[in-house]
Amino acid sequence: MIGLWREHAIFLENFATNIHRFHVPEVHDLFAPILFNLIQNGNTILREAVSKCIVEILIHQHDLERRSALVKQVINDLAEAGAFTMRKCFLNLCRFGAGKFTRQFFLENFYKSFLAMAKDKVPHVRIDFAKSLIDIKPWFESLQD
Repeated sequence: MIGLWREHAIFLENFATNIHRFHVPEVHDLFAPILFNLIQNGNTILREAVSKCIVEILIHQHDLERRSALVKQVINDLAEAGAFTMRKCFLNLCRFGAGKFTRQFFLENFYKSFLAMAKDKVPHVRIDFAKSLIDIKPWFESLQD
């Protein structure tokens, strides 16, 4: 399944842009395990496509139990993961969610874990944190005006 990563990435990019056309609770139930498998076993391009898809599921998921379960899974499997590549995926997810998530949702769910990446032991994670600030900081500043 991973051998076709280009096709999977293209599919997930297109699926993420059209996810609002589907019944998101069913999409969540069917795709969340697959997405987390792809994010753990895929390459960088596939991980970015999966991150975009997870962002869109979080945005359009109106079932609060499923939404909070997905947030917990993102925090546990990505933000608090032992592998630095998973923590980098969490930063990508935050970057892709900037401007799409509500400010309150981001603050309640991801902000603390996002800021913790600034003190990560792996330099690549800290560098990606600095890069993600380029997208996230202006989003926060525009909301405060």
